[in-house]
Amino acid sequence: MFGFTLKQAEQTAHVTAVWSWPIYELDGKGNQTGDVGGVLNLDATEIGAANTLMANYETYEKYLKRLSEVASTIV
Repeated sequence: MFGFTLKQAEQTAHVTAVWSWPIYELDGKGNQTGDVGGVLNLDATEIGAANTLMANYETYEKYLKRLSEVASTIV
């Protein structure tokens, strides 16, 4: 599943939803370069979590975007 090894699949079997957001590296002027320096993951373990994430998409997107912008300054 998703290219996981058997061990990785067993260790993540409890995860029901994942939302990933890139953290972009910044240039000398503080602008995003398009080069990914990391990834933020919002992992959920509750049944129905994917539905909750989608129902609150705009809110989570706003927070993950802002968090990735802050994280970009320390990558």
